[in-house]
Amino acid sequence: LAVTSILGNLADPMFYMLALGFGLGSLLPKVDGMPYITFLAAGTVCFSTMNTATFETLYSAFSRMHVQKTWDAIVNAPVGLDDVVLAELVWAAAKSFLSGLAIFLVIWALGLVTMPTALLALAVVIVLAIPMLSLRQGFADDSGKPEGSPSRIAYDLRAEGFGPGVNGPFLVVADLSEA
Repeated sequence: LAVTSILGNLADPMFYMLALGFGLGSLLPKVDGMPYITFLAAGTVCFSTMNTATFETLYSAFSRMHVQKTWDAIVNAPVGLDDVVLAELVWAAAKSFLSGLAIFLVIWALGLVTMPTALLALAVVIVLAIPMLSLRQGFADDSGKPEGSPSRIAYDLRAEGFGPGVNGPFLVVADLSEA
């Protein structure tokens, strides 16, 4: 791992813990006897895990595929595109877990985690990363644009690189009748 990669994954969560947890948290009252920084600590582990997985599967993988042309070099070896995509997902899961673990260790070092059962939270870190690994870059469907136009070329490249369906809209459905 590069030093910049490690610092990037730790900088945002550490900023939130220090600025919002200790700074803003000192001004907020306790909720049910729990200080704000304790609440923030759990959210920071989740944020760090999901953010790292999302970044690795979206931007970094795209960069390795199109900008750096790393995938072209790998596919020239006796491996297929499916192998490369699987390796990208495994890497994103590993990096996501390491990011969540690093923040968890910082939280432990700050004394915000005292129970040994809190180590079970690391299993939750893995579960949190799984849905984030299957995110894809999706934009409005440009299949109707004229062939050769920049929008249509981008549409075709996304479908070719990430598979069918990646260009579809992202739809979230929630049942809020009980809310």
